[in-house]
Amino acid sequence: MSDLLAWPVPLVVQRRSSFDAASALVGDLAGAARRAGAWLAEAYAAVERRSASATGGQVDTYLSATPVIGAIVARLAEDRDLTAAASVRLVDDITFTRAFVDTTLRSKEPDEASIEATVDAAIERADEIRGFVDREHDTIYVHEERARAATVIHEALHLYSSPELRARGGRALDEGTTELFTREVCSANAILREETYPRELAAVRRLVGRLPGGLSRLAEAYFDGEPGLLRLAFEAPPGHDLGSETAAVRLRRWSRHLRDGDYAAADALLD
Repeated sequence: MSDLLAWPVPLVVQRRSSFDAASALVGDLAGAARRAGAWLAEAYAAVERRSASATGGQVDTYLSATPVIGAIVARLAEDRDLTAAASVRLVDDITFTRAFVDTTLRSKEPDEASIEATVDAAIERADEIRGFVDREHDTIYVHEERARAATVIHEALHLYSSPELRARGGRALDEGTTELFTREVCSANAILREETYPRELAAVRRLVGRLPGGLSRLAEAYFDGEPGLLRLAFEAPPGHDLGSETAAVRLRRWSRHLRDGDYAAADALLD
């Protein structure tokens, strides 16, 4: 009888130990879940900080902290009495659209027959963009709901840049170069940048790969209005003969291909 009464005791102890172990495991899992939740919250907050919009003053700080362009931008800001802090306007949808239409009309100067179509196209375009520059008034308009920090950075670079590159090289060269420097600023300041102007960016990166001085030389062309410097990317490498065609002519051909959207032909000139 004593043996019969004694045998459940180890079983009870074993079950109690199993229960304690299970409780400890549940506690560990709960603690891990809390830690994971806190980590995710911080990660989401970090992503938000890296992708949220930015003030003009913050953008000036980002630009000055970026190698290659920081000193150039600081010089231009002093020479032209120009800062993003004084230029950025964060506006609502109606103000944004009106400003974009006004800027478009001043830049295109359409005749009476085409003004309605120009206004309609500008309104449609305003619904697609997050920011733009009114160069005549040194103002950056940023849509308060759509814009991100990288948007303001991109538009600030347009503001600081010389219009010569766009005038001589076209929109694709201008946007590809602006986007390349936008990526440099975002990388230097841990800011997220979504995929924007991919073909233009790829073409300019290919150009920089052949350009003596790389990004520094591109910065001279972009900010100081010396797009002719880009011809250096098209000079014949040692041991190669480009025939009678000069580097300047090849640069013009390359720019024309970009304006026409023929990126394959543009790339072929840099092979």
